[in-house]
Amino acid sequence: MSGADGVKEEPGTGAAAGGLAGSKKVRREGDGEGAGPSDEVTYRVLKTPEEVFADFSARRMAALNALTDDADVLWEQCDPDKDNLCLYAYEDGSWEVALPVPEVPPELPEPAIGINFARDGLDRRNWLSLVAGHTDSWLIAVAFFLGASLNKADRKKLFNLVNELPTLFEIVSGKKQDKKGALNKAIQPDDVEAMASKTAKGRQFVDADINPNLKGKKIQLYWPDDNLWYHVTVESVNVRTRTAKIIYANDEIEELDLDEIIRDKHISVLE
Repeated sequence: MSGADGVKEEPGTGAAAGGLAGSKKVRREGDGEGAGPSDEVTYRVLKTPEEVFADFSARRMAALNALTDDADVLWEQCDPDKDNLCLYAYEDGSWEVALPVPEVPPELPEPAIGINFARDGLDRRNWLSLVAGHTDSWLIAVAFFLGASLNKADRKKLFNLVNELPTLFEIVSGKKQDKKGALNKAIQPDDVEAMASKTAKGRQFVDADINPNLKGKKIQLYWPDDNLWYHVTVESVNVRTRTAKIIYANDEIEELDLDEIIRDKHISVLE
């Protein structure tokens, strides 16, 4: 069965066979090299806010890699002399710069078109921040498109899950650190049990704990995305700025805004 614009839909996967709630595989025919983000796209069945959020998180991490670790590659690929280009991020953790898809309307919301045209008109940091802001908007659009069948309570839950994470713009522009960025790459599934627990083992961290004696203490940090409390050691504390540098069990180092962590009740002191 072929749809408009040369799109071939496999039997039982079109809108009539399940709409947004169904899994769809689409193969683009005759587009030629570089004509779209991929030759074949498979959409999984996403029935819960947690499943949609998992898709969002994977795409977000792929885009974050493009805008940070792979920024040199992204910069080179976004040649202003080329046609309108988009930054695509996928649920398998990969990303690519490609022309927009030819289907109208597209199978998923499309990212900002023509990100390459602004590249040489801005300094590198501002251009990356601009792309990050557009990508934030696209990621949310995709998430709520995939979650279109969710009810009011589940849509609210999805938004709250998304809102727990800093935006790409906040990270790339330097306004906020990504609490999970580098650590995500270092932690392996087998390591999690040794590095974290499902419940807090100590007492709630309070304002009075922000003092010089905090240095060297063992604490736990809660990550809502993983629903885990990670074991860390306080390497140093700055009482004036109310920040602390901590080190995880895998030797990753992070600087914490203690006021934010206390407010969210995401820190526990091991005594």
